[in-house]
Amino acid sequence: MRTLLTWPVLLYLRFLAQLALTVHKPVSIGIAGSVGKSSTRNALFAMLKDYARTEIISGNSETGVPLGILGMRAEDYSFKGWLTLLVRAPFGLTHVKNIDYLIVEMGIDDPYPPKNMSYLLSILKPDYAISLNVSPTHTEQFEKTLKEKRAKNISEEQKLPYLLQRIAQEDTKIITESGCKVGIYNADDIYIKTQIDEYLILHRNTTLLSFGKSPRNDISYAGYKVTLEGTHFSFLVQSDTI
Repeated sequence: MRTLLTWPVLLYLRFLAQLALTVHKPVSIGIAGSVGKSSTRNALFAMLKDYARTEIISGNSETGVPLGILGMRAEDYSFKGWLTLLVRAPFGLTHVKNIDYLIVEMGIDDPYPPKNMSYLLSILKPDYAISLNVSPTHTEQFEKTLKEKRAKNISEEQKLPYLLQRIAQEDTKIITESGCKVGIYNADDIYIKTQIDEYLILHRNTTLLSFGKSPRNDISYAGYKVTLEGTHFSFLVQSDTI
């Protein structure tokens, strides 16, 4: 029964979330990556909240993203709890009405829908897309890709790099398949950089900003210090220190 109901519920929530975004059109910022999504989300909110009406979407999954757009979250995963959410969902269509910037974590747990980036992009295509990093966090679910034909001859030694490559391939769709206005990516992560470099071969007009330790990046890390007064970071942006 649960399996039969899953897709109708997901499609219902996706439809309502898409409708809310189409009508009210907030500028969306999507964040993908194995680690650091919440920290990045909170940092962006801290920077934007004093200058524009900014909202954080608390969820980051196939249910959490649409529910967040509708101003709701699942507190109780019982049948009754979900039924209550589904009944209330249409009343959340105006939740993003007065929002200028919508910050959304877009987390993947699987290479296939509905827990992959392709499905999340069917709910929301961010105007600004950020790809942070790849780590072995989700390799367990991605191991099912080893059964695919192209992975047939992979050795045990090649297994982890292959899985990280597949995670990067799925994660960077937030840039490569979203149609975003600006894509921001971690050039220090070789798996992310490889996917972006391959994308750039055919999409040279896409606006992309790289960040990392090298001063050759559009945004480079200069340093930080922690004191009793607070934490101070410095960055180089086009030769200016910020």
